[in-house]
Amino acid sequence: MRVDFPDKEVIPQDLRILMRSRHIYILFSALLHLLLGAVFQLDKQLWRKFLQVTGSVLLTLSSILFVWAFIDESYFTHHFSEI
Repeated sequence: MRVDFPDKEVIPQDLRILMRSRHIYILFSALLHLLLGAVFQLDKQLWRKFLQVTGSVLLTLSSILFVWAFIDESYFTHHFSEI
C-alpha cells in the first residue's frame, strides 16, 4: 500500500476507517484458521466428517471474500459497502 496508495492525509476519513475495519476482519479470520487448524481431526463417522470439511471450506471461502472485499472497496470502488 505504500507504493500505490495515497498518503493518509489525502484519503477521506471514512475510507480509512473502512480499510482498518477490513484489516481487523482479515486478521480475525486468520486467527480462526490457526485455532481450528491446531485442534482439527477428522472424525470416523461419515456425516461428521462431511460437516467438518464443509465448515472448513466455508471458513476458507469467507476468508477469501474478506480479502476480495478489502481489495475491491479500497482500490477499485473507493466507497462503503451497502451493508
